[in-house]
This record gives sequence, structure tokens and C-alpha cells, in this order.
Amino acid sequence: MELQPQQIDVEIEEIDPEVAREKKEERLQAFGRTLSKQRDEWVRDRYSYGVDKRWIEDEDQYNNKDNIAKAASQMMTSVEQGYPVTTQMAKPHRSTVFIGMTRQKTNAAEARVADILLPTDERNWGITPTPNPYLMNMLKDERPATDGGPMGQQMGQQQGLPAPQGGMAPPPQAGMAPPQPTMAPPGIPAPPQPGMAPEAPTGLAAMAMGPQGPQQITDQGGQPMRMKDIAREVMNLAKKKAEAMQREIEDQLTECDYNGELRKMLHDAAVFGTGVIRGPIVTNRTRKAWQPYTNAQGQQVHQIEIVEELAPASFRVDPHNVWPDPACGENIHHGKGIYEREQITAKQIRELAKQPGFMKSQLRKVLEEGPKRSHTMEELRDDDQRDVARDLYEMWTYWGEVEHDDLDAAGVDAGDKDELKSVSACVIIINSTVVKAFLNPLEGGDLPYDFYVWEKVANSVWGYGIPYLMRSQQKVLNAAWRQMMDNAGVSSGPQIVMKPNVIQPADKQWQLSSRKIWYATDDVDDVSKAFATFEFNSHQAELSGIIKMATELVDQETGVPTILQGEKGAAPDTVGGMQMLMNSANVVLRRLVKQFDDMVTRPHIRRYYDYNMLYNEDEEVKGDFSINARGSSALLIRDIQNQAFLNLLAAGANPIYGMYLDTEKLFRKALQAQHIDPTDVFKSEEEIEQIKEQQKAMANQPPPPDPRIEAANLRAQTDLQRAQMQNQGDMAEIEARMQKMQQEAQLKMAELEIQREVEMLKMSNAQNLSLEKIKAQLADTAIKERGRKELFAAEQDLKIRMGSGI
Repeated sequence: MELQPQQIDVEIEEIDPEVAREKKEERLQAFGRTLSKQRDEWVRDRYSYGVDKRWIEDEDQYNNKDNIAKAASQMMTSVEQGYPVTTQMAKPHRSTVFIGMTRQKTNAAEARVADILLPTDERNWGITPTPNPYLMNMLKDERPATDGGPMGQQMGQQQGLPAPQGGMAPPPQAGMAPPQPTMAPPGIPAPPQPGMAPEAPTGLAAMAMGPQGPQQITDQGGQPMRMKDIAREVMNLAKKKAEAMQREIEDQLTECDYNGELRKMLHDAAVFGTGVIRGPIVTNRTRKAWQPYTNAQGQQVHQIEIVEELAPASFRVDPHNVWPDPACGENIHHGKGIYEREQITAKQIRELAKQPGFMKSQLRKVLEEGPKRSHTMEELRDDDQRDVARDLYEMWTYWGEVEHDDLDAAGVDAGDKDELKSVSACVIIINSTVVKAFLNPLEGGDLPYDFYVWEKVANSVWGYGIPYLMRSQQKVLNAAWRQMMDNAGVSSGPQIVMKPNVIQPADKQWQLSSRKIWYATDDVDDVSKAFATFEFNSHQAELSGIIKMATELVDQETGVPTILQGEKGAAPDTVGGMQMLMNSANVVLRRLVKQFDDMVTRPHIRRYYDYNMLYNEDEEVKGDFSINARGSSALLIRDIQNQAFLNLLAAGANPIYGMYLDTEKLFRKALQAQHIDPTDVFKSEEEIEQIKEQQKAMANQPPPPDPRIEAANLRAQTDLQRAQMQNQGDMAEIEARMQKMQQEAQLKMAELEIQREVEMLKMSNAQNLSLEKIKAQLADTAIKERGRKELFAAEQDLKIRMGSGI
């Protein structure tokens, strides 16, 4: 039976506020004890696997210490402080030297990985728009763009850009389910879903819509646009937003010195096998800013102001102070949560009261109780590892799943209670007292921690570092080197055997020295019988062979060959040979870099992206983007890319290939590959723009004549004039020859005429022919002579033509 509202009001009024407050405090104290118990269990679990003990040995090995060296160091410290060394401590002296091969290999591996992952002139990550198959298909669509579709209407409303018709997908066939709604392109709202009333078109879409239905969309120049043009505009818009998000995250990481924190984390991973980084954590950052203001005299001056701003940040965390859920396996995000330990003073606790969210009553209770350490932590530690200072408080921060009622007791509204829904929150406890609690600011409850392991261990988040990987060979090196020192000590001089009662040193000192005099008694007739020396063999060659073999095994076991440390060794001198050798040496590093991309870069930058999508007020940085981790794909092969960039620069000058290359970006990449900042050598933006304007103005003007073309034209004109002059001379010569030949022909004709007259006289005198007969004969002779004359003239003309080449 349901209660009436009046009965509910009566029951609420009967609850005593003091009793409710006491119950809430009891629940809050029980919450703190529950977290403390869970924390101690997780601390004890990690210690039971020997991780903490292994870290102590790894750190001692990195610092060139072992049990023998530490004992010798403590004994020498005692002697220096004036404490006597008892006879029980006196042992045969042996060498305690330590070869610092572990430190050398660890630093070399850490430096090489950091140089690849954290370049000073480029990021090891990037943000790109999420690929959209819909837009990729539209890039090949030549159909005209109209404003009738949902995309066209929304783009007309928001960006003023034309959009394609919303009918790209084929209509559903009979018997098929209707098409499901698809994701809109990056930066554009999703189209109206089935069953929803479409919004009335406004803006550019409404202007283009006419009474006839969808209208053709045109650009600013009035030219009709195609579907591919719309897709290109949408992709350009998404790319600009991705670049804006990338700049925003890059600024946030720069402010918190992200690369510096990563270098600390890589050092932890190289030494202990595991590095931890936390972020994004919202912090109150203060900075000094000079703000302008107008004084009483009306003058504008500047004064300094302390500006406080909230910004996400990342921090390296000491792996000694982090305990994830033991049941998480190899991924901390699969577990229930994680604890982080931090030591603070009473002054810092009082400063916490000034920060929002901390419960002041709980902080007062902590200060009244005084420092209380975790008993489990103190029990598991060695005597030399325990904290000497007893006035430090332990502040524990827990991130993970929390009970709904516990958050209510801490004053946090966790919403409606649901057994199938986990509540992720952050709880801070000091002395098992909850002092602050708040919900996880990230959607999905992701833990703000990333673990990076150097060498993975099955079913564990704690990996192996360089010291652990070479521990056996480090012991071999130390043993061989100490044996060599001991052998050198005993083989550097003779061993003496004598009878002390037979010989005596003249100076009463039994130490050996040069030109020393010894007295022999009368009891011995032959001194060689009372005094003898023995030489011990030196085994330096055999021991040095052991050291060399152990050094080679160190390179193989750690995967850090000497060539990565700058030692050439037996590497070939050719450029190609060195490149092949470096590629082979980078095989192990490629695995480490890829591992870093998967375990740190991608999830860490993804959380920054999620944070900005949720809380950043700038809408220009928001969109559907993908995180691109580029450590393994681009940064590792930069040495190989150097020569490729130079070749591409040469190809950029070729008009055939230059149309596909952006020479400015290519030139920047080539400078960065040589570790040169382009901003140090590039001209200013104003100068570059001025040069571009000049080039544009010169491009509009007719191009200057090519000197080679001018020279060729001049040479052709000269040759033409020479040919013309030569032709004129040839024609003059031909005319002169023809005139001469005509004169010779005329003379010949005159001569023939005279000869004819003479012949006629001779014939008339000789034959006494009649006049008619003579005329007939003369006519016949004239015809023959005329034919002969014409033939002669034709032969002369032919000779002239053949001589002139016409």
C-alpha cells in the first residue's frame, strides 16, 4: 500500500537533524576505514610478488651498489667516524669494485627512446578528422549540388556553405529494412531522424529554395557547384577544427611541461621497468600578467596582476607510490581502481582547506589526530627504508568505483542508484579520514593513469627494467673484475717465505723496500735455505675474456647494442652499410616505441580530447576526431627520411612532380630532419607575404624575353640577311653573264649574217645560179641557221640555269 504524501511529510519531520548528521559522519568514517583496508590489501599483494624488493635491488645496481660494496661502504664510514672495527668484522680483504655497466646501458636506452619519442621540433602525436566513407564517396560525385537535402540545409544555416542533396543512398528495395540513420560529417549536426519534423530551411538554403523545389547551389562567383565541391568544403572545415583542437591540446601540454614529465617517466621505466604518468588533472595555475588600465590622470599604464586559471595538466608519478587493483591483469583500466600515496606536512593540510571541495571539519579532525602511518606499509619495509621523519602525513588518493551510499555520505550527488551502473569517483583520505570526494570528470569513468612497461611481465602491470634484464651479467662482470684485481694484487710482487729467527732486517722493519739490508745469524750457512721468494701467475688474459663475453651478452640481453651508444665497432664505413646496421639496431627500439604509443600516447591524448570536448567553451575546436600516435610510424625513421627529403626537394623543382608537392612544408620537414628550427632561418611572415605579392604582380606582367630566344632570332636574322645578300650577288652575276652571253650571241649573229652574205656571193659567182634558185637556197639556209641559233640560245640558257642552281 502506497503512503500518502501527508504521511511522508510527517515521517521526514520526525527525523532528528542531529541524528542524521551523526549517521552521516559514521557512514563517512566507515567509508574511510573501508578504503584504508582495501588499500592495505593491495599494498600487501604487490609486496608478496616481490616487486618492491626487486626495485630496491634494481636501484642499488643502477647506483653501482651490491651487498659487498654496501658492507664495505658502511665499514669505511664507521672507520671515518672514529668507530673501531672489531675482530669479528675483520675478514680477508677482497676487492669490492663495481663496474658501472648497468648505469651506462640504462642511460643509453633511456636517452635513445626519449630522443625518438620526445623530439624538440615535432609532436609524437596528431589529431585528424575521423574518416567518413560518405564524404569519400562524394569526392567522386560530379552531380550538381542542390539545397534540398538535410546536409545542404544545415550547411546553409550554420556555415553558409552549399550542401549536397540528401539522396546519396539508393532507395530501399522491397523486403529490405529502411536505412538506418548515419553519422553526420565532422563538425555538422546529424540529419533529421525518421519520425522527426524537419527544420525549416533558413540562411543560404532558404534563399536558394524556390517554389519549384530544390535549386542549384552556386559559389560566391555564381558558378554552379558539384557534390564533390561540397564534400571538399566539409572536409576542409573538419580539418581546420582538428587543427584547432590539436593546437589547444598542445598548448595545455606545453604549460604543464608534458615532455619533461615524460622524460621522468621514461627514466622510471628504464630503471624499475614501469613508468607512471597521471593526467589530465585539473589544476589551479597562477601566472603573472601585465594588464593595462587608465589612471586618474587619464594615462594608460600597465600593472602586474596574479591571474588564476583552471587548466588540465599531466604529472609523472613515482611507481613506488602507486597501487592498482591486483585483479587488473596487464591493464590498470580493467581493475576496480588505483591508489596513489603522497606525503604532506601539517602546513600543506591547512592549505588544502583553501581549495574548493575539501571538508574543513574532516581536515580539523586529521590535524587533531596527528600523523598516522599505514601499519602495513611500515611492516613491509626494511629498517633502512622506513621514513625517519615522523611529522609527515600520508595522503592517499583513490580513483575508481565507489558505492553510491558512500558518495552520499561524502556529500556527492551520484544520481539515481542503479545496481548495474558503476559510479567512478575520486576520494582523498588522510589518516583513514575522507577529506574530499568528487565524481570522475571524464565520461566513462576512465582512470587518469597510464602505465608504461619496458619489458612486459605476463598478467602484471609491473615490468622489468634494464637493471633486471642484465643482473646476471652484471654479477659476472663484477666477479671477473674483482678476481682480476685480487689476482693483480698477489701477482704484482713476490711472496716471501723466511725463518724469522735466522735473518733480521737492519732497520727493524719487516716491510720490503729498495736497497734494504738484512742480517743473517751464524746459525745458517746458506741464506737461500732461510729466505725464498715465490711468484704467482697472472690470469689477466683469461679474466678479460670473461669480461668481454659478459659485455657482449649484456648487449644481447638488454637489446641495447653499443652502436646506439655512439660506438662504431666493426660497422662498415659506407653510408648504405651504416644505414642498414642502424635499421637492424632499431628493431628493439621500434617495439618499445610502438608499445609507448599503445600504452601512453593514444589513451593519454584521448583523455585530453575528451576533456576539451566536455569542458572547453570554444566550439571551434570540437568535432569527431581521431588520435594519431606517430612515434613508431614517423619519428623512429627520421634518420632514413633525411635523404628522402633532399631528393623530394629536387623533385619539387620539376614541373611534372612539383604540382603534387607542397614545397614549403617539404622544406620545413627537411630542416626539422636536420634538427634546425625553421623559425630560426625563415624570413618573417610580412617579408614572405611581400615577396609573394611581388611574384604575383610579376606573374601578371608579360614574361621577359628569353636571352636565348633573342640570340636565336638575331642569328636567324643575320643568316637571312647574309642569304639575301648572297642571293642578290648571285643574281647580279647571273644578269651580267646573261648580258655577256646576249652580246656574244649578237656578235655571233652578225658574224653569221656576214658569212651568209659572203657565201651567197661565192655561190652566185661559182655556179651562176639563177636569182630564183639562189633565193630558194638562201631561204633554206636561213631556216637552218635560225634553228641552229635557237638551239644555241636554248643551250646557253640551260647552262646558265644549271650554273645558278635555279
